[in-house]
Amino acid sequence: MPSHTSFTLRDVFQVSLAVYRRRFRTMMAASALILLPFQILNAYVQLRFLSSASMTDASNWVSRLQSARTIGQMLHAIPAPYATWIPLLTLVYVLLVFPLMLAMVSRVVVGMIARGIDVPTADAGNDAFRRLPLVILTIVMTIVLYVVGSGIWTFAVSLLASLVAGISEALAYVVTVLGSLAYMIASLWFFLHALFLPVVVAEEGVGFFRAIRRCFRIARGDLWRLLGFFVLLFVICSIAQGVLTLFGDLLFPSSGGALLVSLLVSLLTTPFVYVAISVMYLDMRTRKHI
Repeated sequence: MPSHTSFTLRDVFQVSLAVYRRRFRTMMAASALILLPFQILNAYVQLRFLSSASMTDASNWVSRLQSARTIGQMLHAIPAPYATWIPLLTLVYVLLVFPLMLAMVSRVVVGMIARGIDVPTADAGNDAFRRLPLVILTIVMTIVLYVVGSGIWTFAVSLLASLVAGISEALAYVVTVLGSLAYMIASLWFFLHALFLPVVVAEEGVGFFRAIRRCFRIARGDLWRLLGFFVLLFVICSIAQGVLTLFGDLLFPSSGGALLVSLLVSLLTTPFVYVAISVMYLDMRTRKHI
């Protein structure tokens, strides 16, 4: 492996692949312990509640959603199973699966690259579960911070647009469009700065406010590099998932087989995503000497 003080993006992915291959059993253990139960739950919900057979009475909900004019109408247009189960599954993934997988994988990655040791699978899992409450609290506070910021931004843009509307409707439209564009850019900026929060908390055991200060220091001056990293990670994982799914569909050409293939592909590829994020965190941290 190249020195961890000077990784290029190419090095990041090469090192990630090397760690993934060397600790493949650990990655699969993390998938089986943490990701597999969620995937089974997700598959059950998809088949039992969200399948086309169970949604025949709401087959036109998409058209109703598209024609909705208010948030209330949009919420009313979404079928009850979708409005109930999708938020629940998202919450379980964000607050349990994501922090546990990332914490467990990051312990292995940092141990190998920064300390030159192979962290046992049991130790990585125990550390991940031990720090889970602190990581959950950090994620919740991050979401709250983002929602509050989004609310303030939306209110300010709406207020400005309403004031400008008295002068010109066209100008008010321009203000709304520019405000929405600025909101998307600001959201991306916030996401890139807050990217390593769960890793920092899991690895260093610090609280939210100290962790977010460290994350902003880590990301400072490297936003384009981080953006490039995520684009490449998305492309690589999409290609890998596409190839594996294609082979799987050839071997199991049925609806049940397709569901099984999707589950297996997720179990194989998801740990690599967390390995790459952990390697990138370690590289950014050492570059900033923090």
